[in-house]
Order: sequence, then C-alpha cells, then structure tokens
Amino acid sequence: MENISGSDHDLALHTLRVQTIYVIQRMSTLNRFATFVTANN
Repeated sequence: MENISGSDHDLALHTLRVQTIYVIQRMSTLNRFATFVTANN
C-alpha cells in the first residue's frame, strides 16, 4: 500500500464505507432471521 498524499483520507472513507456495508448486511441478515423465527412460531 503506497502512502501518497490524501491516501489517509481515502482510506478513512473506504473503511467507513466497508463498515457501513457490513452493518447493513448484518442488519438484513438479522431481519431475515427474525422473520424466519417469527414465521416458525
């Protein structure tokens, strides 16, 4: 990984984007699981 000018900012944005996507995926997985559990009760 090169350390060019402004790369820290880009890396921070990239990390934020990855974390956001991860959280959204986790939430949708939990929603699916909750729906599944509710449907089976």
